[in-house]
Amino acid sequence: MALGDDLSIQYVATEATHRRRGLASRLVNAVMATAREEGKRSATLQASPDGLSVYE
Repeated sequence: MALGDDLSIQYVATEATHRRRGLASRLVNAVMATAREEGKRSATLQASPDGLSVYE
């Protein structure tokens, strides 16, 4: 979700049978790249402890 100059990523999940392939990381990276291209100046991310590896 984009609010003005800010991007908010609130929930990313991967089906159990598709985990550990880098899919969520690629998705988040693509969203962040698009946000930068669109001039977004900041991003907020909500992550669970289980999902931290996606964003590190």
